[in-house]
Amino acid sequence: MFSKLVIDSDDFLDMPISARLLYYDLGMRADDDGFVNPKRVMRLMGASDDDLKVLLSKGYVISFDNKVLVIRDWKINNWIRPERYTPTIYQEYLKKLQLSVVKRYCLPKGNKNVTPRVTPRVTHRLGKDSIDKNRLEKKRAKLAETDPINEIFDIFYKTVNPTINFGHKTNRAAVEFMVKKFGLNKVKKLATYACSVQGNKYAPTIVTPYQLREKMGELMVYYKKENNQSDKIPSL
Repeated sequence: MFSKLVIDSDDFLDMPISARLLYYDLGMRADDDGFVNPKRVMRLMGASDDDLKVLLSKGYVISFDNKVLVIRDWKINNWIRPERYTPTIYQEYLKKLQLSVVKRYCLPKGNKNVTPRVTPRVTHRLGKDSIDKNRLEKKRAKLAETDPINEIFDIFYKTVNPTINFGHKTNRAAVEFMVKKFGLNKVKKLATYACSVQGNKYAPTIVTPYQLREKMGELMVYYKKENNQSDKIPSL
């Protein structure tokens, strides 16, 4: 399975179609812990090395010794019932991984047992991207402080959608509409609650302000059901 939190993100949709198709094929053929042999899958679907390099550079997969990959967001994409779960044969690699608070696989800093399959050219680009990302984060933090609307974007950015575009016109219009109707503080509480339940069973998928506006009714129904209450979401 594939979570919309991952495949509907701006970062994922910015990738070439061929790289996205490779991601889907890797996910379909991965074992119950998210490990998969990339070369075999690439031969089956005719994918190129460049497609794999895109996934590596974007961080959607982690490579071990140029032999096997693990899908970073496997635990977000999939939930397997215990009675159907089959442990991976790559236990030595699984032990090297950690699970982040948002259920993403990650490697402890300083791990030298992983060989990223990226050319020097792409590695150099990654260094530049890292610098650009730091600058972007500082810019976003400043925007959140100076523009109340960006406070709502910042909630999504810090919790469920690190690739959200603060300047996206449709999302900004949605925030302006909600703030005008409910007030800034209530919208902040709504956004915080919506983000806190992402990934929960039956919770509506809400990772952008536009989705919050469009699915507010679904969110209210979910809240009432989870809390056995007939009134509205807190403070609304």
